[in-house]
Amino acid sequence: MGSTEDPAKPTSLYDSSAAQPLLSAPPEPPQNDVEQESDPTQYLQITYNHSPRPFRDLPFLIIFALVVLCTFAFGIFSVFHRNTSYSSLSSYTYSSASASCVKTSAFASDSTSPARNPGLASWVSLYSVSSSSVLRDLIWVLVITLILSVPICFLLLVLLKHYAKQIVYVCLPFFVVMPVFFNVYWFVACTLSSSCSDAFPLVYRILVLVFVFLVIGVIVWIFVANWHRIELTISIIGVASDALSMNLGLFGVLPFMSIGLVAYYAPIVVFL
Repeated sequence: MGSTEDPAKPTSLYDSSAAQPLLSAPPEPPQNDVEQESDPTQYLQITYNHSPRPFRDLPFLIIFALVVLCTFAFGIFSVFHRNTSYSSLSSYTYSSASASCVKTSAFASDSTSPARNPGLASWVSLYSVSSSSVLRDLIWVLVITLILSVPICFLLLVLLKHYAKQIVYVCLPFFVVMPVFFNVYWFVACTLSSSCSDAFPLVYRILVLVFVFLVIGVIVWIFVANWHRIELTISIIGVASDALSMNLGLFGVLPFMSIGLVAYYAPIVVFL
């Protein structure tokens, strides 16, 4: 397609009047060249635009706002109209004779008291100890993750920016090698285990093994059929990494957006 713009006029990188092509399609092939005409490397243009995005999501915004408001309204209604006897629900047990829940006064008077029920007291003590240990371990996991995530993110960004092609070609075999390894591993482990082999006959194990290999074959076929798009994927990753490196403020925006998402979902979970 021809262009009406003056080729001698310089185009600014941040010109908001027109979209800039990131990955352009190769030139149009001659009509008589059938081989080039079927060249799968001809892609559509991928463009970007620095101007503000026009607002086109008003219907979806209205529907989404209505769903959120209904969720909060139903949650608030449920909180104020909840069962006032919820604290005594544990004193009811299901009776198969009456096909209903009946109140067990002995359970309510004796079993709810840890002093009168040593088993319950030991269970409560075990639960409190395990809860404290889990909470401590969870805090350490979060702290270590927060500390290590920053250098890992920057290292991954640098690697993708300068070695996107090498990383893509190194990662591709793992999509096949890892499923093959786990498929063979579980088959051998289940065959060697007497309990697993007794519960899972050999015929069914072979069927599952062949089925998983068929799925892996589909993955391999997808790679082979779309091999010409690998270079396009590498180019997209390189462009995205370069753009992210010039907008490092996103590393600060994304955590705050995650915190805001948690603050948004927390009341919904409480109301549910």
